[in-house]
Amino acid sequence: MSYRDTVLYTAYQEAAKPVHWAQHEQRILEYFQVSTGKPYTKAAALQVSWCSYFVHWCLVKGGMSPLPRVGTAGELGAMGSVGRFMKPSGGCYEAYGVYQRKYRPRPGDMYNRLKPNNHIGFIRDVREVGKGQYEILTIDGNSGPLGFSPYFDASNLIGKGFIYQRPEWVRLGGENWYIQLCEED
Repeated sequence: MSYRDTVLYTAYQEAAKPVHWAQHEQRILEYFQVSTGKPYTKAAALQVSWCSYFVHWCLVKGGMSPLPRVGTAGELGAMGSVGRFMKPSGGCYEAYGVYQRKYRPRPGDMYNRLKPNNHIGFIRDVREVGKGQYEILTIDGNSGPLGFSPYFDASNLIGKGFIYQRPEWVRLGGENWYIQLCEED
């Protein structure tokens, strides 16, 4: 099995539960520990947007090499928590601006949606909708549907999301990025 398959399988396994604060507090705190190298309390974790911590955890559990740097957003400096994944920001994986139309994303790749909150997640499926234009289905950490959910009290609040497989296709705007997961040598 390739890195891409193993990492995506790891993300699927988390989304299938789905992992949420009410029943999986220790698992979410493990995402923080693996990605930052520091233990967190739930109270502290609820103040942090942890989508990149989930992505990093899946890469580690999937045996990915190379791995992004470990650290908090502050420790990572200008690259921040999401930038550590993208070479243009000092990270370790090739990233392609959606506007460039130079890269066809694949399941297992990551995506970075800059607005409204600099979110990162995994691409689980891709369909072409025009020349060089794609829609994606995703698996995301610290996410969830708009409105009420049994997994958290309020949608789109920092830190309060869960692992979520988005059921609708998303077309990223030109300011966003596809992040290519490395292949094994």
